[in-house]
Amino acid sequence: MMRSAITAFCFATLATLLLAAACSKEAPPPALTPAAPTHDPIEPARTTVAPAAGELEAVPPLRQARGESVDRDVLAGTDAAAGAVPSAADVVAAPRGDAVAVPVSDAAAAAQGDAAVGGTGADGPTGKDAVAAPQADVATSGDATEPTAQAGSPSPEGLPQVPPAATAGIDAEKQRKVFEEAMKLLQGNKVDQSTQLLEEWLKATPKDLLNRRNLAHIYIQMQRFEDAELHLKILADEMPGQAEWRAHLGRIQAKLGKFGPAVEALEKALDISPEDVDVALDLARVHGARRQYDAARDVLERALVLKKKEAEVLKELTAVLVEQGEYNQAWERFWRLQKLEPTYQTALTMAQLAARNRKCTDVYDALAGWDKEFKDEAPFLLLGECAMVDNDRARALKQFQAALEKNEKCFDCSLRLGDVWFENKEWERASQYYGIAVNLEPKDYRAWSQLGKSLANAGKHIEASRAFAGAVERKPDDADLVYMWGVELVMAGQKADAWKTWGRLDEMNRTLGNQLKKMLNE
Repeated sequence: MMRSAITAFCFATLATLLLAAACSKEAPPPALTPAAPTHDPIEPARTTVAPAAGELEAVPPLRQARGESVDRDVLAGTDAAAGAVPSAADVVAAPRGDAVAVPVSDAAAAAQGDAAVGGTGADGPTGKDAVAAPQADVATSGDATEPTAQAGSPSPEGLPQVPPAATAGIDAEKQRKVFEEAMKLLQGNKVDQSTQLLEEWLKATPKDLLNRRNLAHIYIQMQRFEDAELHLKILADEMPGQAEWRAHLGRIQAKLGKFGPAVEALEKALDISPEDVDVALDLARVHGARRQYDAARDVLERALVLKKKEAEVLKELTAVLVEQGEYNQAWERFWRLQKLEPTYQTALTMAQLAARNRKCTDVYDALAGWDKEFKDEAPFLLLGECAMVDNDRARALKQFQAALEKNEKCFDCSLRLGDVWFENKEWERASQYYGIAVNLEPKDYRAWSQLGKSLANAGKHIEASRAFAGAVERKPDDADLVYMWGVELVMAGQKADAWKTWGRLDEMNRTLGNQLKKMLNE
């Protein structure tokens, strides 16, 4: 049974809800008595625990690049794990007979072709694109070969072995000699000649499935997946009762971005071996690559019933549910996963999902008991957001400050600290943290806008007008920002510039334009 090459789930791709790149910590100044504003205070733009639309990055379904060919880390398996190069411990099987055992470490190292020279040969990659030497040896006893992994080396299974009956009628002596010659060429760094020899032999002897299997293995190691696919198709057709060949074919086709044929091959493999969870996971991942999330979900739900690799299936299923927007069901699956394999990363992901649904009680429950694992700003930001929802600004201030201490370059930490001080009408302190946020992420209009509001409320209208000008520069189609810019220009006594702003605003929003015009005419 093939083993999945990927078990870790990319929880980190569930982007923290209100995290941005970075922020700077600086001790806030002593409390100042704010200057009385000459107009009604500007209300803060409240940030709730739920992010704005599109702010929460969903889990990339099934660990793959969306809309592109399946990435090397997508599919589980062995030779085509993630649709990628096979395990370093895979073997080139020796034909039956008294052939001398050929160490795979030697044969595969030789498979680098002209690696010493570098570049790409006419028939395939060499150098860094060629196969690295596996750490396993081929044993040639009886009718089959098995790798003997060296200590400390990986030892997952490779391509399935060809049963003796499948090569009945082949001249065993000639078969053995072709194999030996191909291995010698590989050892001599003559990859192209080795593969050419096997190709010519297979044209004359198409039923030699053992050497066809060996050639497919070499092509996979060389990342010549198109060539490998051709031989895997023949192997799968010649041995239709073996699910492994269909599964490997599907994985290679997925690697090539041939998702339709990949689905067909993997479905056939699953029909032959319906309890093979690895095949089910791979099939679901290919459905995910095609954004066919209902189909992926159906495959994973059925796999879950088998009670095999339950944690891995749950991880994949939660990814699909998040992609579908089924946050409540994703939470339930995460809860089940947490009971099976309790980890801090799962707890953090659960807290983020709960925050997405504005369920702060669930945020607290998810993070309870994991305090010692709070190594970055993410959990503190979540707890701070919930404190703001609970209208507990003192607790929010403490959490956001803790987040800033974990990451001195956290943009959202400074932005949210500014918001807390804004809510407390501490305009000077709010301005300081908004200013830090502006310096950290000068392209983000939010910090410019909030800085303008806090400066305006502090009566610093010239500085406020400049801040709003910065916000408008970054979000030019926002009529509210243009209006506030114009208001601050009026308050600063810069009516000529305010009239220019009015002309721009009047074209965007007639109502706001009339309000600004009324201020200008007073």
